[in-house]
Amino acid sequence: MVGLVAAVVVAGCRDTGAAEVSRSRQNVAAATSQPSVTTVTRSRQAMVTVQAGRSRTVVGLSAVALHGRVTGPAASTAWTMLSGPAPARFAGDAPDTTVTLPAPGNYVFQLTATDRSGRSRSSRTRLTALRYVALGDSYSSGDGAGPVADYLPGSYRPFGGCRRSTDAYPALVHAALATKDPPPSATSDPLFTFGACAGARTRDFSTSQGPGTPPQDTYLDGSADTVGLVTLTVGGNDIGFADIAVYCAALHVTTLLPSCRDHSAPAVGAALNTLQPQLTATYRAVRRARSLAPGARILVLGYPRLFPDALDAPCPVSVLGKLGVRIQPADAAWFNQTVHDLDNTIRAAARAAGVTYVDTENAFAGHEFCSSTGSPPDVDLLGTPFSAAFHPNGQGQRALATAITAAYLPTGR
Repeated sequence: MVGLVAAVVVAGCRDTGAAEVSRSRQNVAAATSQPSVTTVTRSRQAMVTVQAGRSRTVVGLSAVALHGRVTGPAASTAWTMLSGPAPARFAGDAPDTTVTLPAPGNYVFQLTATDRSGRSRSSRTRLTALRYVALGDSYSSGDGAGPVADYLPGSYRPFGGCRRSTDAYPALVHAALATKDPPPSATSDPLFTFGACAGARTRDFSTSQGPGTPPQDTYLDGSADTVGLVTLTVGGNDIGFADIAVYCAALHVTTLLPSCRDHSAPAVGAALNTLQPQLTATYRAVRRARSLAPGARILVLGYPRLFPDALDAPCPVSVLGKLGVRIQPADAAWFNQTVHDLDNTIRAAARAAGVTYVDTENAFAGHEFCSSTGSPPDVDLLGTPFSAAFHPNGQGQRALATAITAAYLPTGR
């Protein structure tokens, strides 16, 4: 009996063990049939990245925008100048800031970002700053372009002076150069040289125009490769443009004098015959200036015609309207032809010298004296001050600026 019970107990134990083993094997099989998953925990801090922005060349601008970029947990950022002709001044240390340049030349700036652990990364950008030099006569200086208050300090005298106006096309072009930068100052920008002077002739580029007025080519003095743009008008005074206009207007007072054409044509023709080589020599002298940087542009403007193609009645050209001075239709036509011949001479000289001619003959189209459109003219009427008569007014100067920016900015810097 005892043996029987023992046998039963032993048998029961074996059955239980087998069941446990079987269940264990099933659990192992189930475990090995599932994918293995490993979880790794790492403590990793994001890195700061820095981009100082693309290198570029600016012309005529001393205040330049810097567009840096910093990503990641930066605790601080800072701009520094690594090299340059003179210390520059940063408006702030943010990645997007403005730097003020004291002189033309090559600058290297560095943007540095530091994270909370004290680690820093840096990026550099190069900035080449070039001057814009505006030369020429009263059409470039802006005589009559705006009120007397708009002339640069020291440039105006009641009966003289260079009369450099902030309303003249050089100042407008200067402002237009700032397509991506802060608006510049027309009166105090070390990268903008306003040397145009009322009454200037070709000879005044190499000799003094008068006391206190240096030769215009001295405005191109300076270190090599520091000028990126030159604009100028010259030639009108060489053929006696102002004297012609005064004489034509004087015919309103008396009919005893020869017509404008009969009086002025011989002298104008003789002047035009000798003008082209003078202009070519002037343009070449500008082009030879050592301060011109590689790829610098020299833009030579022609002169706009002041009357419509055809007039059927005398044209009032004074502030008194029909009660004042009037130009006869035949004289107006001859005046336009003179401008056309002068512009052709300038164009030929520019081509010979290898500089760019900017055609402005029709810049005032629809806004000439007595235009059929009835629009206000782009030219100052005969009045006070007398010297401003037959010169571009503010609207006319804007038209000249448009012609220049169209010629320069598409391929400009």
